[in-house]
Amino acid sequence: ITREYPVAWSKGDEPYYPVNNSENNQLFTKYRSLAKEKVPQVAFGGRLGLYRYYNMDQVIAAALQFLNGDFFGNTSK
Repeated sequence: ITREYPVAWSKGDEPYYPVNNSENNQLFTKYRSLAKEKVPQVAFGGRLGLYRYYNMDQVIAAALQFLNGDFFGNTSK
């Protein structure tokens, strides 16, 4: 479990939120493919794991959807 405290970003800081542009999305796709190949037993989630901006309600819904589908193998809702 980690905690983050949003602040205004400036050069040299660690970014907390995905910056969705073509270059970054291509890099994410490359990393996701590499992760599936090298560590298929690891599930990545959340803002940084899925490279999406989520509000708290959205990330909880995504986690529940993952658990009900991929994790437990039940694709019904």
